Amino acid sequence: MLKNFCTPAYREIVVFLFCTDLSWLLVALRMSSPRYLANMLISLVNLSESQANQLGDNMLAINGVAEVTLNFHDGVAYLKVDSQQLDKAELQDLLARYGA
Repeated sequence: MLKNFCTPAYREIVVFLFCTDLSWLLVALRMSSPRYLANMLISLVNLSESQANQLGDNMLAINGVAEVTLNFHDGVAYLKVDSQQLDKAELQDLLARYGA
């Protein structure tokens, strides 16, 4: 049975699989782990579309806010934030100024 695994065809397959696995390992080792982002939902019911757009732009300027998606149909803003870096006081002040 061991003779069958020593044939040139099997050796080529083993070398190919080894090289493929090694390539994936090298690629995986160089990858950085993704950031953990938390989701936040903010109501935009009392805001006009232009006010909501301004609020979205201002929220993006806050430290820790990675992404803002405005949904006027549902009247909400979806935020992706880095909880460890988020300046919660600044975000609360901004929301208070806009009445959101």
